[in-house]
Amino acid sequence: MVDWDHNRTVSTLQLQRPKGVSPRMHLVDLLRQLHNKRPMTFVTARPDLANKALSNKIPVPSEAGFMGIVTLADVVESLIQDRIYDES
Repeated sequence: MVDWDHNRTVSTLQLQRPKGVSPRMHLVDLLRQLHNKRPMTFVTARPDLANKALSNKIPVPSEAGFMGIVTLADVVESLIQDRIYDES
């Protein structure tokens, strides 16, 4: 949790690097990955390029073909074929 009174900058936060996955990844495998490691990942045409760049702490090249961001909630909604209304 971030305490507003600390006046922290974003650069002081511990950030997690997402992992790039292929659009062909099976939803159940993606669910396992999101549940065990990270609550969010991104889909890219060339996840090998994206993950290599992220591990080297450099920007992801456009050749990786960024397609979008997927969250754990997105995967669960796809699997149960219904919308989850938890924003309130």
